[in-house]
Amino acid sequence: MEGDIPDQQIQVHPQDTILANETFTQQLDETAQVQISSSMIALVESDVTNADATEVATETLSFTVENDSFKTPNKCGQKNNDKSVLNGVDVRNYLQYTAAMIMGVPLKDLEDHSLSLFEAGMNESESLIFMKKIDNILPAGVEITTSFISEHPNIDSIVKFIMDIVDGNRHPENDKGIRIEQLQHSLEDIVDKYTLYIRDSYTQSAIVASQKSTRKVFLLTATGFLGTHILYMLLTLTSCKIYCLVRKKKIRTPKASLKRAFLRNNLDTSLVDSDRLIALGANLSEPYLGLPENQYEIMLNDITTIIHGAFCAKPGMPLTVYESSAILGTANLLLFSAQKEFHFISSIDACVNSSWENVPEGILPLRASITTCDGFGLSKLAIETIITNTFDYLQLGQVSIIRIDQITSHTETGVWDPNEWVPMLLGIAGLSGRMPTFDANLDWIPVDIAAKAIVDLVSSDATFRIQVFHISNPNPTITWEQYLDRLEESGMKFSRQELPKWLGQLWIDVEENSFDENICSLLTGHFNRMAFNPDNGKKTRALLDLTNTKTLTGALSTCPSLNNESLIKSNIDWLKNTGHLSEIGLDQQKSLSKSRLKLKRPSENGDPGFWDWIYVTVPLMVLFFIIDLLWNIFSRSFMEVTVVAGWIVTVMFVNDNADDQTRLRDSSLDSRVDIKRHENNGRKKKKVNRRRIKRNAE
Repeated sequence: MEGDIPDQQIQVHPQDTILANETFTQQLDETAQVQISSSMIALVESDVTNADATEVATETLSFTVENDSFKTPNKCGQKNNDKSVLNGVDVRNYLQYTAAMIMGVPLKDLEDHSLSLFEAGMNESESLIFMKKIDNILPAGVEITTSFISEHPNIDSIVKFIMDIVDGNRHPENDKGIRIEQLQHSLEDIVDKYTLYIRDSYTQSAIVASQKSTRKVFLLTATGFLGTHILYMLLTLTSCKIYCLVRKKKIRTPKASLKRAFLRNNLDTSLVDSDRLIALGANLSEPYLGLPENQYEIMLNDITTIIHGAFCAKPGMPLTVYESSAILGTANLLLFSAQKEFHFISSIDACVNSSWENVPEGILPLRASITTCDGFGLSKLAIETIITNTFDYLQLGQVSIIRIDQITSHTETGVWDPNEWVPMLLGIAGLSGRMPTFDANLDWIPVDIAAKAIVDLVSSDATFRIQVFHISNPNPTITWEQYLDRLEESGMKFSRQELPKWLGQLWIDVEENSFDENICSLLTGHFNRMAFNPDNGKKTRALLDLTNTKTLTGALSTCPSLNNESLIKSNIDWLKNTGHLSEIGLDQQKSLSKSRLKLKRPSENGDPGFWDWIYVTVPLMVLFFIIDLLWNIFSRSFMEVTVVAGWIVTVMFVNDNADDQTRLRDSSLDSRVDIKRHENNGRKKKKVNRRRIKRNAE
């Protein structure tokens, strides 16, 4: 497991929108690019908040634009209830303009409506923003999921989806079955394509079988969270020579990238300087794996064992996004691995929705419905199948597929991948004081235990042609609610909310620039994928059977339970120490709020009350009394007497609260810095979005 968005945060007044629409429409007419109705532009630029939590009333645009196809909703975020007002031309133009604005590219870059938006440069966060814009114009009663853009990656396919609904040719209740069928076809096509690619590319004469060496030489990519810990285990637990391929970086050397990864994970960076480690910049999708041909030939004759599986997870992205990198790269690596041992690190995402209670340690059927149904899970299943289709043809030695469960923090250091959904969730909970509740059984595996188990498996003397192993926490699972209990026992303070309510409030906070919208989109996407169940009749996800795996590695027997207090506390401490968790507990929030009220003391009606007069009058009376007293005693100048009297009054009335104010300041300083940073990020995003709109209009 190495490896939506609310609408644009732009305050647009109705009169500003009219001017913008008129100007933009005029410019489009002059360039003869597209015709977009005014109501569609308003949908793009208006502020929209969560419909369940709040409604923001806006004025209905009263001006008329020629060929205007349908009216702007009276309230932002409401769906279009009249299907007859939608037409294909306006929908197509609206989608082109909206996508260009979100991506920050000229309209002409998206003139080819058959072009995949992901190939045009759209990333996950932008796709989720785009999805929300599409949701605004859909007829009432039609809902789309966060994977919608993945399943309809170009403007033509989105227009067809919308117009099929308008024309009555599509029924939303059948969409889940249609989606699974489409994913199944895509999965089968990918597997067939790269199985044939390997068979057509492999030539027996290109490989010189090496029988002279019994030593094991490992090859892996190792800058990800799990990969870094595998490399650490190989360096500390074995004596083998290690070739390590890392992604090419112009700004740093391969070993510098490894040291950076070791430092990030609190590992001994001096190990990277070992003579046994050869680090090379590579690209698996290129010929010769992106290496010089002579280096490729040296490795071809030297390496005996390959460990592979580290490719970047891009949650929510379609299978096509993984094709050019992960799948093609693995196919090239399989060609390199002919007559060698090959170990592929897969994921539970390849089978998480299967009908098994415990997934057996065996080959999976090629069914899209058993995966997470996003690109990551589908790509893992595709690669597993490609390996089983070609391992005999390539004359591979021992072949293993190692499926990994959700990775959690290091058992001793507490280090966790901050890009995982749980650390993100904890960071937001620390600031908001809220945590979602949902039904889930947790069997996460600490990263150091998982890495040790993988090294045990690839180093074992067991003989087999192809075998499947599972790495998961062998202890009884705990529920999400029990995990929240452990977090509270470790010192975190938060209230619990049902997941839908929590998500709604989360996006209200995003609208107020309290949190980073990219993090929130990733969390929303995760929960949407978790909630998707392709009708397998189960309410909970599948677990991994560990029977055979435990016979070849003792690492799993040392795995602590997720109920372990020290494991959770070490993780919380690491998150706090690294700045990923700046906590304002509920008690601190209330204290901070009350203290601010005490300092300001505003009256309900805006008029000064009795205590407000007392706050001002008493210090002034004391001040004048001391001035008069000092004047009579010392007969000094009025200025000197006033200064001394002012100092005395200050000590009397201010210093009493100094300790409380200091404690308040110290307790909230980190949180204020975080909140200020989020506010600044929000302002920067608004500026960037405005520049994008201006650039697109030009």
